[in-house]
Amino acid sequence: MSDEGFGVPRRDGDQLALRYERRYEATPDEVWSAVTEPESIKRWLFADSLIEPRAGGAFRLTWDEHHATGSVLAWDPPTLLEVEWLESDLQSILRFEISAVGDGTLLVLDHRKLTREPALRVGPGWHAHLDTLGTVLAGRDGGVEAWRDHFEAVRPRYAALVADDQAD
Repeated sequence: MSDEGFGVPRRDGDQLALRYERRYEATPDEVWSAVTEPESIKRWLFADSLIEPRAGGAFRLTWDEHHATGSVLAWDPPTLLEVEWLESDLQSILRFEISAVGDGTLLVLDHRKLTREPALRVGPGWHAHLDTLGTVLAGRDGGVEAWRDHFEAVRPRYAALVADDQAD
């Protein structure tokens, strides 16, 4: 399997971070809308969402029995969104950076302050979600079943990436 699209792990103090870089054939405004508007978030994250559009605003994603909450740490449309990401076993920071490149957009997703166990699910989760985002931005339906299949397909690779990073 090629490295294209895979998150790159790095040490973040005594924790881990994962960084993804994806290029989409869409404008920065379209990508911004996809990562900040509830109707769009539902199409690629498959979650109900609340993002109050200001630093200090509330942040919440809800999937069936699972949720992430926190606050908006940085809000600079259409280039930067950073949120505190809190789950029962995870207190982390999620950052989206959006910039125009050529006739498309570069999205950098950086999820930091991860411990090993959450990184094992976050890694393939973001990978599959960002692929689904590309599908949605191209005007097609990603579908949660396709997401689950893709998550399972890339999960072993993320287990190896996280294990390799832990060995450093």
